[in-house]
Amino acid sequence: MIHKNIFFPALVICLLVCLLMGFVLVLQTLCQKDLYFINKAFLGYDYYNFYQASICVENGLSPYAFPLHMVPPIPSILGTPLVPLGFLNARWIIVILVLLTTIFFYWIMVSYFAPKETQDKWAILACGFASLFLSYPFLFLLDRANVDSFAVFFMCLLLVYSHKSVLLSGMLLTLAVCFKVYPALLLLPLAIFKKNKILLWSGIFLLIFIAITPGYWVDFLNRISSRRAYFRTDENGSIACTFFWIGSFAESILFLIAGWKIDLALFFNYLSSLCYAGLLITILWIDVKSKEVKEEKDYVWRCLWYFPFMVAIPQLAHHYELVILFAMIPAICHLWVQDNTKTQQIFLMLICVGIALAQTQAVAMQKLTQSMIPHFIPGFGLFLVMIGCTFYKVSSFVVKLK
Repeated sequence: MIHKNIFFPALVICLLVCLLMGFVLVLQTLCQKDLYFINKAFLGYDYYNFYQASICVENGLSPYAFPLHMVPPIPSILGTPLVPLGFLNARWIIVILVLLTTIFFYWIMVSYFAPKETQDKWAILACGFASLFLSYPFLFLLDRANVDSFAVFFMCLLLVYSHKSVLLSGMLLTLAVCFKVYPALLLLPLAIFKKNKILLWSGIFLLIFIAITPGYWVDFLNRISSRRAYFRTDENGSIACTFFWIGSFAESILFLIAGWKIDLALFFNYLSSLCYAGLLITILWIDVKSKEVKEEKDYVWRCLWYFPFMVAIPQLAHHYELVILFAMIPAICHLWVQDNTKTQQIFLMLICVGIALAQTQAVAMQKLTQSMIPHFIPGFGLFLVMIGCTFYKVSSFVVKLK
């Protein structure tokens, strides 16, 4: 009989993450090597690009005058008050904010989905934070001081407050999209569930931001268009990279078994686009067919199921973006104690396994094994989450039809 306590999924994820970290520590002991859990350059490596972009803004230039600035212009504009502090001081403020926004977005979702003032709530919090602090994507994000945690924080607040304040929700959606582009995918479920006022306010705020700095946005579009084909096999959790690795493994197996030399890696890379489109279209179709949700929490978890799809594209999606998966854990716990079939429980467990694998210490394992293969694991975990989310929705829809 499967355990039905609400915190069970969070506990499973925590135990798996601890086992993965334990494996790395045992491997490090056997290899007798010094170990860093990230590719160490300097603290705030990504924030340095934001900081330089803010200097450009302060000097009356486009933030994209700095060639490595890749995100929408709003973070560089908001970052100008930190310029006088100097980079070495300003980066600590951003690192602390990254830590706090990550903690708070998980706390927000636990407070929303878990029973109030119960031991179960604290168990979900404890398991989640234990997993978070052993997570490679989180350590990577903290080291780079990128703004992904801000975007996720805004999205979580948006989902929680979407029934209370459409004005605030519209502002939060705009901020999320203006920090990172991928929250724009949330427009699809919001449209399906007829959150038209939120979309309207978000559009108004976005037009205001664009009207204030139109040239910056043109520069931004030019910058991302020049980088859309950029690809690498390390530190990359995109579905394109995952399929590239699968193709490489298939090449090796065919060569060992039959002696065939066939270039499958690029074929699988292109196949990833079809797979992504198929999974996304499936959950969109399911939501269109069952768009009338009875409870607020039902609407929120359905929106959360789009989160893994946000960070699976483009061809380069850094592993630190996978921290977004932690926002899903409280929703999984909530669904675990509903009237699920055994098939639905299996898919929920598949999501849990995927989330745990996505936290794998890929860089540490690479340094210990002298192999790039560990970089495949976090992206493969994300792919399992996408499959689990899609087929959980399919199975839930089928159950409703019976």
